[in-house]
Amino acid sequence: MADNMEIVRADAMGMCFGVRDALQVIDRVARPEEVTIHGELVHNREVLRMLDARGFRQSDEASRGVPETPAVLVTAHGISDRERARLRTAGKALVDTTCPLVQKVHDAAQALQREGRRVVVIGRPGHVEVRGIVAEVGQPPLDTTDDDAPILGTLEDLHQTCRDEGISRVVVSLRERRGKFPVDALLNCRMDGVIIEEREAMFERLTGKLAVESMRPSYLIYGRGFAKDPLTMALTRVLDILASLIGLVLSLPI
Repeated sequence: MADNMEIVRADAMGMCFGVRDALQVIDRVARPEEVTIHGELVHNREVLRMLDARGFRQSDEASRGVPETPAVLVTAHGISDRERARLRTAGKALVDTTCPLVQKVHDAAQALQREGRRVVVIGRPGHVEVRGIVAEVGQPPLDTTDDDAPILGTLEDLHQTCRDEGISRVVVSLRERRGKFPVDALLNCRMDGVIIEEREAMFERLTGKLAVESMRPSYLIYGRGFAKDPLTMALTRVLDILASLIGLVLSLPI
């Protein structure tokens, strides 16, 4: 007799919430024939066939030009502000379904550029999300050769890459650190004055929020979130005193 098989359904399955939200927006589009989806909304053949049957047009993922339809739907993968400006200049109405997490990455890239930093994106060069982030900052790509890794190089090259490219900050974003944490490479960078920052710290610094979903208990111990800046404390105290004096003056009998 065969053993009984237990099937456990995962709590999270199917499409990410950004794509699901985009599909909800698409369901409310009254005239699909007047809308071009700017690239593939989702890599799911059944959904793509459904969109095609409703009359939506879809731009090619690799070379997205200016569509002929009066409206353009921005997928959850997002696009750069330059691309938005190009489409609006062409007279297109935008239906923006960019995933909020992707938008946070775009905002972070822009904030780093405003600080005068060289933004390096580690990922698949041809992926639509990576292309959008790289186009956001408009900086020239790193020089590569046929023997190089797709974008930056190996962890063993990190120290030399920081020197060659003038990189002043390295953000560590590893889901699994056991046996994979590049201690020697990061230590050499740190000794050269490069700032080593965890992804949670970068997120908090740029947004003023805590990345609760990816936070480890150690971050609460080693992070600077509870540190109080002396200048801020002094200014707060001065404002408290001024507010109290103003209140006393206004409450004096005439």
